Parts: sequence; C-alpha cells; structure tokens
Amino acid sequence: MLLEASSVYGSEAEDHRSLAFLDTKYQRAVKDNDSRTMAAILANNFVVIGGDGKQWTKADLIKSATDGSTHYEHQDTERSVRLFGNTGVVTAKLWVKGFP
Repeated sequence: MLLEASSVYGSEAEDHRSLAFLDTKYQRAVKDNDSRTMAAILANNFVVIGGDGKQWTKADLIKSATDGSTHYEHQDTERSVRLFGNTGVVTAKLWVKGFP
C-alpha cells in the first residue's frame, strides 16, 4: 500500500510506528466506509492488488465507500511494515467478511 504522510523523517522506529498507525487508520476507514479519511491517506496513484490479481485504484475504493455498495462485518490484517531508506512498504494479509 502506498500511503501519503506528512514529512516524517524521524528515527527508523518512529517511521515504522507512523506507517503502522496510518495503515491501522486506513483499515478502520475502509471498514467504516469513511471515504474522506481514505482519500486523505491514499496516494493518488494508489493501486491494490487482490490475491486473484484483480486491481483497484484509489478512485475505485473511494467510490465503493461512498456509493454504499460494500459493507464489512469483519476486517482484520496481519501487517508487515518495512523501511528502505526514505521509502516505507506496508504489506498485509487481509481477512474480510462483507457483502456488496
């Protein structure tokens, strides 16, 4: 997941915590269909790729949150945050139960 954040150039541990916090905030926004928070966190060129290879853009996810087509009963992740210089990468195994 590519997330936009304010300029945070703290220690590696601080950057790691910041990315984990943003991911937690984003996952909560998705579960709650909070399109405003999702839009504020996601980069404009964001793309998520599902396990089946299907891709969704930022616009796809915002639309899904605003049009009422998706409702989540459960959403939980096993997250990994890695830092490579000034680049952070968040990967997650997502367990979701919902319905369109």
